[in-house]
Parts: sequence; structure tokens; C-alpha cells
Amino acid sequence: MGFIGGDLIEIAATNSDIGGTKVFFPKAGEDSTFDPGGIRTNDDKSGTTSQGQGIYIKNNTRWEMNAVIGWDANTNKELEALEALQKSTQETDWLFTFSNGAQYSAKGMPVGDLAGNLNQATIAFKAQGSALSVKKTV
Repeated sequence: MGFIGGDLIEIAATNSDIGGTKVFFPKAGEDSTFDPGGIRTNDDKSGTTSQGQGIYIKNNTRWEMNAVIGWDANTNKELEALEALQKSTQETDWLFTFSNGAQYSAKGMPVGDLAGNLNQATIAFKAQGSALSVKKTV
């Protein structure tokens, strides 16, 4: 069997500060990237001593999800929900569902600037969190 890719089809965020669960719907055909986080080795070509011994720096990183989500500014209020999640003092439970059946769940929060594109009816979505994520297959 070949590799099966496809769209990120749903992002569910559960947090009591938004009154439960909010579902965001990614735009079809857009790239989405998922970095599971964990230990990463620094990419530094000069990471060596004068004797040629390697210097490797290892850091723990957060998981990260990037996507483009639909934005219904009149009724669905995606931008306001993301703003509320950023203001929250508790991490959000996330569930990312892909069209190939894969799901990832993790704890974290939306990060970075929040800006909706009124012409395209989209928002650039980015969330990060602890390096512990769980892959499920439906």
C-alpha cells in the first residue's frame, strides 16, 4: 500500500474558558504541518571543536500544528474563540483529524499573531504545546 496523505479536516479544541468544545474547519487543499515535538539536535555546521570533535546540542521542543482554517466572521466567531484560548491560563485539549484517518491529540494553546483574511475568509492557525502527543488511527 502507498502513502496516503490528505487534508486536515477538523480541529477540535476543548477548554472550559470557551464553554466546552469549539470545532475549527481547515480549508481544503491547503498545506498543514504537524511537528510532534520532543528532542531535537541543533542544526549547526560549525558545531565542532578545532580537533574535529562534534558538538551536538539537544533541546526539548513543543509540538506544533500549522494550518489554514475557514473564518465565518459573522456567525461562527473563530477569531474570537482563538483569542479566548490565547487569553486562557489553562492548556487546551486538541484533537486534529485528517482525511486519511489519522488523529493526533495533545495539550497546548494557539500561539502567535491572530489575523483573519477577510478576502479569503481564512485564518492562519498555529498551536503549540507539550511534547507529549498521541497518534491515533481511526
